[in-house]
Amino acid sequence: MRPRVDRSRKIGRGDARSTRRVDVELRAEYSGEGVSGNGTVRNISLGGAMIAGPLPADAEGSELRVRFAFFADSVPIEVRALIVRETEHGFAVRFVGLNGRVRALLGFAIARAGRDAPPRGGAMLSRPRD
Repeated sequence: MRPRVDRSRKIGRGDARSTRRVDVELRAEYSGEGVSGNGTVRNISLGGAMIAGPLPADAEGSELRVRFAFFADSVPIEVRALIVRETEHGFAVRFVGLNGRVRALLGFAIARAGRDAPPRGGAMLSRPRD
């Protein structure tokens, strides 16, 4: 008898809700078919983010391009994302189609943000000075 595999979890990475999510405050631009705007990434993980900002009605399920930079003087990262839910102050997105390079950059920046973040809330990350 073969063991049953729980398809609700991604083997080796845990389920989407268990990925490490850190509080940040990153300016973001987003655009998609009939949707565009500016907002603030409030928390982020390798799986997605919560963005505070305006969103036209009935945009849930739409695909966006989201651009943001973890450091004030760094090149922005651009990711594809699906809007998974709207909230009173913004919306949640799930990242899709991340390539290895972008996934590695996100992982590094998220780990750094988690280490550098104040105990309550986050702040715009700045590049360390030598």
